[in-house]
Parts: sequence; structure tokens; C-alpha cells
Amino acid sequence: MIYKICLILILFVVAQARPNPFEATDQFKIIKIKDDITSSTIKQNNIFKVNNYITVSIYKNELTINTKNHKIIKSIIFDDIGKIMIDFGAKVRFKSKTIPIAHDNIKSITVGTHYPQNFYRVVIRMSEKTKKYKIIKGKALTTIQF
Repeated sequence: MIYKICLILILFVVAQARPNPFEATDQFKIIKIKDDITSSTIKQNNIFKVNNYITVSIYKNELTINTKNHKIIKSIIFDDIGKIMIDFGAKVRFKSKTIPIAHDNIKSITVGTHYPQNFYRVVIRMSEKTKKYKIIKGKALTTIQF
């Protein structure tokens, strides 16, 4: 009698087990992150789409970031190292990437997401000769004058 109960329990466990326990199941959704950031160098006076959430335009001494109604949480200007950091509040996910810029005053733009904290960050690395910056905050547009 005990053998029959043990056999039934073993067959039940084997019937419920997955063939390969290391494969992904439908229990957890797999989120595929699409690499949609352009990695080519940007010339002066250009508008480019960084990803589905961010569009950046550079015109003379002005950089405008369009964020599709994502509001600024905070912005910090590091004058000594020539870096501007802007955080936008949104629960979005994308790959982080640095884009080199061929502009007199801007070296590169880096974008990255902090998904668990519900914000993404845009970091603008300025050239050494640019010392004064002004951030103009709007609803969907953020403009940096230098």
C-alpha cells in the first residue's frame, strides 16, 4: 500500500515537472528592450530622435530636449566638469547609450533609464570652453542655452 502511494506521488511530481527547468516559462513576462538609439555622430543644427521618448535638437547655442510630456524631476549643473544632468519622471525602459556629438560646445549626450525608481536621465557633456548654462523648463520641452 505504501509503495502505491509513493509511486503515485512520484508520478504526480514528474508529471508536473518541466522538461527543462532552466528555460523561461510564461510565469514571468520577458521584456525585450529594443536598441533604438542612433549611434552616429550628430552635426550642428540637427534634430534627431534618440528613442521613442526623447527627441533632441541642436541649433547654434541651444539644445532642446522634447520628452513627450515627461516632466523634469531634477536638474543639476556641474560647472567645474562641464556636465548637465536632467532627470525626467516616467516609467519607461530602454538601453543606456552615449552618443558623440560633433558640435562646438557639446561633446556627447548620454541617456539611461532607472526603471525601478521611475525616471530616466539625460546627461549632456559640454566642451571645456563653455562655462555658462541656462536651463529653461517647459511642459514637454527643456531648453539648454549656452
